[in-house]
Amino acid sequence: MGFGDGQNHERKDRKLPENLTETWSKQKAGLETSLSTSKQSGGREAQVKYLSGENLIRSEAMLAKCSDCCGWYEDGKKDCEVPLCAMYPWMPYRKNC
Repeated sequence: MGFGDGQNHERKDRKLPENLTETWSKQKAGLETSLSTSKQSGGREAQVKYLSGENLIRSEAMLAKCSDCCGWYEDGKKDCEVPLCAMYPWMPYRKNC
């Protein structure tokens, strides 16, 4: 069955391939540092949660992806202006929402 069937679809296997473990650890450390020094967004916090091995709910995963794609909103929480993206209808800082 697929998503939306009312069943819990948690990721059971969260073990990263060896070559990605170090890269993700560095990314997580960088994100944790930037959380305390720059503009905040829920997506960045969700990404740190994910990199810590925790499961995300759908809305957290969507916020994390938008934040990642937008460079962690380092220049401010702005519309990405990429309407062709499948996630754009849920982009948290989208104009005309």
